[in-house]
Amino acid sequence: MLLRQLIDTPFKFFCLFLLYCLSGSKLIAQPNCPEKFKAYNVQGVEVNTFCIGETIRFKSCAVNAQPDKEYYDTDKSNGLAFPDTIKSVVYSVPGTYTITQLINTGLPGNNQFERTFTVLDTPPPTLIGFACAFNKVSFRITDTHYDYYRVNFGDGTERRVLPGKDTTYQFQSAANFTLRIKGFYRKALCVTENTISITPLNEIVTPQLQSLKINNYSAKQGKLEINALNLQSDYRYILQRAALNSSDFREVKRVKPQAGGQYTIALDQTDTRTFYQYRLQITDSCGTFINVFSNTLITQSLALSPQNKTVRLNWQPYPVMADVSNYQIYRDAKLLHTLPASATLFEDKAVTCGQQYCYQLEVVLKNNQSSFSNDTCQRVTATIPPKAGFLIASYNLQNQVELRLQPALQEMLQSANWQKQINNGSTINLGSTEESTLLDTAPFNENEPACYQATYTDPCGLTSFVSNQTCPVILKGMFLSAENRVNLNWSAFVGFSTAPHYTVEVSDDATGQLLGSYEVGTNRTFTDTKLNTSSQLLAYRIKVMAANTPEVSYSNKIRVTQAFSATIPTAFSPNNDGLNDVFVIKGRFIQSVQLKIYNRWGQVIFESKNPGEGWNGKINNQDAPVGTYIFSFTAQDLDGHTIQRKGSVTLIK
Repeated sequence: MLLRQLIDTPFKFFCLFLLYCLSGSKLIAQPNCPEKFKAYNVQGVEVNTFCIGETIRFKSCAVNAQPDKEYYDTDKSNGLAFPDTIKSVVYSVPGTYTITQLINTGLPGNNQFERTFTVLDTPPPTLIGFACAFNKVSFRITDTHYDYYRVNFGDGTERRVLPGKDTTYQFQSAANFTLRIKGFYRKALCVTENTISITPLNEIVTPQLQSLKINNYSAKQGKLEINALNLQSDYRYILQRAALNSSDFREVKRVKPQAGGQYTIALDQTDTRTFYQYRLQITDSCGTFINVFSNTLITQSLALSPQNKTVRLNWQPYPVMADVSNYQIYRDAKLLHTLPASATLFEDKAVTCGQQYCYQLEVVLKNNQSSFSNDTCQRVTATIPPKAGFLIASYNLQNQVELRLQPALQEMLQSANWQKQINNGSTINLGSTEESTLLDTAPFNENEPACYQATYTDPCGLTSFVSNQTCPVILKGMFLSAENRVNLNWSAFVGFSTAPHYTVEVSDDATGQLLGSYEVGTNRTFTDTKLNTSSQLLAYRIKVMAANTPEVSYSNKIRVTQAFSATIPTAFSPNNDGLNDVFVIKGRFIQSVQLKIYNRWGQVIFESKNPGEGWNGKINNQDAPVGTYIFSFTAQDLDGHTIQRKGSVTLIK
């Protein structure tokens, strides 16, 4: 066995030597490289993990490897292909790739080898940041792709920064802040950068509290509304509060305006019963406290107390009285009164009993800023009965008494109670109404003069004192037709506080047109001797007035009917001489008429229903013969009286 091994060993060396000579090649020395090939970046550094976008070259580990006999497939997943001796590749998609090497070594055996490499993504690293006061920036790296990061601040400073952590850096000047962030992998040599610019904060503008308003007056559930001006969206604000005469301001709310300019701050669940002073302090997103403060406004309260038909408003003076321009009182959201800076009390007497009113006090400061009190409401009550009202009685055209009760000044009538006396007899209760007027529908009787009184109840349920007594004028008259005059006399009017003055008014009773007016002073008799000749029905009334009141009262109406009449001629001569050419019946106050003319055989040869129209002596437009004709005439006046006449008329030439 040993002899055979000795014989075989020289034989093997001989065979190898012969193969070498026949192939004309040198022996390939393989270093210690179990991977068979390696990857290198453009700097010639060996890499096992690399990034997309990097140029990677693959190379055999063999010492005497010939490049023209090396072939590489760079992605086994899409099938093996060895088109050429390409040994470098740039990957655009991250992932895990299997690289296959095909090499011609001139030796028998396996000439194909594989290795797996990792290709990493290289997105631009991200961060968010904002500017703060005093040239500071605050930022946070939001990227998670890389193993670690460094930030270059452009001023020669570069720091390693942990992702997800808020970091602050202060620049030396207020120019645009530029941050260059770099992302690094521990297993790869590629570095990815991204540049972020942050705009510095605007120059600080001092905020201003424009108004402060209490929306709910409570020690624990209070609500406050503050209107502020000059707020900047790139800053933050702290609403602070301190007790009166104290400089110990404490934070109560943080404010982040979404837009610059005007901003409303609502503060809930706070004490609005205690006087507090409020102000704003400027801060920034970094939490830097900036010693810039707004003006200070102080809360203002208002208290109401009911008086007799009066609402009393009182308040504590604004603590900084030198700043006060005036106080303004609002009632039901409308400006009611403006008071001087020294005022602490106001009584509203222009109110209605039983009605509720809501009030608010505005402290108007000299810098056009305001502090509004709580909106508080009070229902008006009363303990003293209202004063007596003024009652007036007057007859209408139907001779019915109309009563009108006017409540005392600043009083309101909710209901009225009416009383009546006839001939100074016992009082008759006419009942109650919700209106200030009453119509007494009792039939008129000139021999039963009536007087009236009334009381009223206000919305508080209190009944007034009894009104004045009022007695309307009773007018009586007599028409003396033979003398064509009317004699009038009337009773004295009762109700005015001064002497009544009388005026006699004469009207056409059919049309209502006023025909005449005669002032008679305090006299209570009048004789009309100039009766109107165009109106048959005359109506007389007495108008009563007094010097101290615009009220007017009227007496009852009496009507005088003037008699109507007709004049019928016995003959006429239709010869166109302008004298008695037409047979026409004339009279006074004729309202309707029917005139017929008959010939000797009883035939109607003319007919008219128009007052004032007569027969012109023609029959069918032909002259009628001279002779005697029969007429019938019926007339009626405005009062319904009728006149009927029949007779003859002679037609002559």
